[in-house]
Amino acid sequence: MPKYDLMFACLGNGITVCNRAQTEHGDYKIIAHISAGGNVKYYDDKNTLPADVIESIEKHAADSKQEFQSEFVKQPKGRQYEIILDSLPIGKLLELPKDAYTAGWEKLLSYYFSLA
Repeated sequence: MPKYDLMFACLGNGITVCNRAQTEHGDYKIIAHISAGGNVKYYDDKNTLPADVIESIEKHAADSKQEFQSEFVKQPKGRQYEIILDSLPIGKLLELPKDAYTAGWEKLLSYYFSLA
């Protein structure tokens, strides 16, 4: 089993999680990415990672999600709509359920946070 020495790096688009104990293409091996909104994308098979590694990544993701959401809700409602509509790609906006805009703010906000 490979050894893990995690490094969490902010490279401008969230947090990149690297394993300093392994190299790939001359750099530390990237094992996951945590978006600004706290969503995790694993580049290694999650089932092969040790439990403590997953726990550490998920903890950082939860902290990022909490910070992101608390800062977002401090914005005025109009600004929140602006952020959502400006940041979601048109394809994601078109995937919204038809009632997302009329069903209530919470549904739209939940959808945005799931993609952020």
